[in-house]
Amino acid sequence: MSQPTAGPQGAAPQGPAPQQQSASGKAIAALVCGIIGLVTCIWPLDIVAIILGKIELGAITRGESPEAGRSMAKIGLILGIIGLVIAAVAIIFYVIAVLAAIGSMPQDPSY
Repeated sequence: MSQPTAGPQGAAPQGPAPQQQSASGKAIAALVCGIIGLVTCIWPLDIVAIILGKIELGAITRGESPEAGRSMAKIGLILGIIGLVIAAVAIIFYVIAVLAAIGSMPQDPSY
């Protein structure tokens, strides 16, 4: 009995299938920082997510990083922006509330 062949007679054996590229560490870090910053309202993580996402998107566009990380970098960038906007709005409301509380205090020093 003859053994089955994978290709035509005389063809060189095929090597392993090409490996799929994975996302870079910066793209993954941008995504993780964006998620954690948004969920926990830790605004410095939002800034890190924005910076890493922007840097990684630039590197992908220039061909320096694998294309597989583009969606992670974009999502991390977007989540970082959303988290930073929410944090800024919360700080503004907090300042307004403190100023309103100070303004409603009685002015009579004998009180």
